[in-house]
Amino acid sequence: MADEMAERMAKYRSHDDERHKFIEEMFQTHQKTIKKLSEVTRDYEMMMDTFRLQADLVKSLEARLKSVQKASFVLVLLDADADGYFFDNPLIANGHDGGIEAANKLRRAIGDKLVSQQPDLEDLPIMIKAYIYLEGARSAFERANLDYLASQLPEFITGFNQVELCDFVCVGSGKDRADEKIRGVFELFLANPTCMHIAFAACHDNGYSRVLEKIDDDAVKKKITLIESFYTGKEFEKLGIRKAKVKGIFRSTLLQSPQKQTAALARKSQNAEVLQSGAQISYSSVAGGSGVSLPKSIGNGEFTAVPINGANGSNVDARKSLDKKIKDGYRFCIAHLLRRECKEPATCPYSHGAELSREELILWKEDMVKGKPGNGFVSKQVR
Repeated sequence: MADEMAERMAKYRSHDDERHKFIEEMFQTHQKTIKKLSEVTRDYEMMMDTFRLQADLVKSLEARLKSVQKASFVLVLLDADADGYFFDNPLIANGHDGGIEAANKLRRAIGDKLVSQQPDLEDLPIMIKAYIYLEGARSAFERANLDYLASQLPEFITGFNQVELCDFVCVGSGKDRADEKIRGVFELFLANPTCMHIAFAACHDNGYSRVLEKIDDDAVKKKITLIESFYTGKEFEKLGIRKAKVKGIFRSTLLQSPQKQTAALARKSQNAEVLQSGAQISYSSVAGGSGVSLPKSIGNGEFTAVPINGANGSNVDARKSLDKKIKDGYRFCIAHLLRRECKEPATCPYSHGAELSREELILWKEDMVKGKPGNGFVSKQVR
């Protein structure tokens, strides 16, 4: 009897041990499940937070995109300080009304050209920013015996400015003020997401190509159209940027009086005779003023570089900057910068000064015309 009870007790204990072991295993499994569930719950909550943030970001970006699309525009950037981009005589002669007409005609012409190339620009407003040195332009008209245009130019500009989104800005003294503003405005709006396209009407001066050649992104190049005048700088051909022409808005010839054209042809003929004779030719034959002698290189009619020594104390920083540019290979058109009479503007291989500051241009002119000493070498020019 006692043995039987002991055997049964041992059997019960064995069952209890198995039960306790099972319960312990279930508890451990339950704990692991609870832990995994907590981790999954935490991951889910983080994922939902991320989704909510992404949804908010998408809404914000959509709102911003709508805002950008609503504010999008096309910019026409015009160097109205150059012969190739002076408005046509009848428009200027019509004064205030001519300015209004010019702004509207330019806007329509640019719009038609751009939409034909890029239809998505069709509904965008067109902003025009033109820059001119007013007194210099008036003087140019007067020298060309077009006094009636010189007198009407201020009223023309006033009318132009009254057209919505059209600004005709009169810059301060010196042509380079216009060049500097155009470069600055171009770089600013090129990076502006609301500016969908830029019509760049300043292709007369090879100097502007220095700004454009820095652009190596094809997508950015597609954002630009070069508006050509009756002459286009040679270096613009190498940029790989599309071009367009507008008719009936800008001048189609250089701004010169008949007397000036005759004198220019006479100088050209005289220079050719001098070159053929092997004699020396002076800057004055090109610039129309007194200057130091410039030897002719043998056989090819090239004006060689002339060393100028010493230092010009009028502006040390400008002098250093000018000398560095010349040393780096910049070459400038003598005829254009001294008299605005480049004989071959369409094929001129030399800069018309867009990369020079006002102070550098003054120093350069002093070196060329007055023969003042300076550092480095003056530019050479082929004619």
